[in-house]
Amino acid sequence: MKSAYLSAVNTLNAFETNYPTKTTDTSQAAADLADARDALENSTNTDAIAAALKKVKNFDEITFTSEDRIRVNKSLSNVASAHNAVSCSSSSSIITASGTTLTAGSTEGTATITATTSTGYGYYAASATKPFTVYKKTLTMNPVSLGTYTGGEYDEVTLSRTLLQGYNSIALPFNTDVVTLTGRSSNEYDWVAQLSAVTYNQHDGYTMFFQKVDGGVITANQPYVLHLGSEVMNPTWTNLTDGITLAEAQPVTITPQKGYSGYEDWQMTSNFTAGMSMSGLYGIVNRANLTGDEQTDNPDGCLKLGGSGSTLNAFTAYITPPANSGNVKVRTSFLDFGDDGTALENVRMVDEDEVEGYYITDGRRLSSPQKGIVVVKYRDGRRMKVLF
Repeated sequence: MKSAYLSAVNTLNAFETNYPTKTTDTSQAAADLADARDALENSTNTDAIAAALKKVKNFDEITFTSEDRIRVNKSLSNVASAHNAVSCSSSSSIITASGTTLTAGSTEGTATITATTSTGYGYYAASATKPFTVYKKTLTMNPVSLGTYTGGEYDEVTLSRTLLQGYNSIALPFNTDVVTLTGRSSNEYDWVAQLSAVTYNQHDGYTMFFQKVDGGVITANQPYVLHLGSEVMNPTWTNLTDGITLAEAQPVTITPQKGYSGYEDWQMTSNFTAGMSMSGLYGIVNRANLTGDEQTDNPDGCLKLGGSGSTLNAFTAYITPPANSGNVKVRTSFLDFGDDGTALENVRMVDEDEVEGYYITDGRRLSSPQKGIVVVKYRDGRRMKVLF
């Protein structure tokens, strides 16, 4: 009996030491402690001692989730738990709290979350705090030192590259458009195009026709020629509401839809490999990247065959020629929106031994072919439009 009484006294003494920091309901805890001491003074047996101790409750304990970061405009549920119901509040407007769910706004920063319970079910009310950080999920794509990234949703994506005034090649692992890429209004100088037709004649060699894409739409992983009216440095895409969904970077190859016999053997492919060998492959020319005679000999927007040791950075595109094309001159032409190149039907190499004459499209005869689309009349009566 004496040892039970002393143990009870020690328990109440410990309770008196702890309750100011263990519960927010200090007045109730103090009143219960006073009742317990009074009851203990009058205790005459073990059961009475136990009844006296029951006048004070247990301290509730709040446990926070191990997570402490929330993406902008996202929610995190069940951030705190205890024996009794938990309610959270935030020290800053960057996070709003409802019950045990936290919702981040669009501003990065840190807020202190206070979780509280109420007295009930044998427990005193409790309170605890924990800092939570609001962050943006960002990605920087470096074409030179590519690194690794996983597909998924990002809040902000940056391409670490200067896109030059004039012609560039580009491929991106997410859907976008030229207006978003440049950050300026739609205009006649900013556009993207894809390979649509290839023609050939003895005078001018091959000509690659690129169809401009209506609306400047850029589809994930597709290869494009990008033309800019002025340079764009390190373009950044930000979407804090819906996020930017990145696909796994997978090269996509497109082939022309019309042209000379064998046109389908030419290919345009997106590139996501840093330092890819360009030996035997064609790349789009921007004269700002050339010096000396090369700058003079290669007009802006033409295709240049890569030599031994030439490489291509990632997030770009290249042209693969047929195996038998040889080192023949290759020109480029860019078709406006809506022009599908129907004037270039079934274009192929002209055999001059079979030609009866050359004509302008209005019917006038030419002494010899001139640059542009010419109607070729063959001795067997066939007529064909050919690009010279």
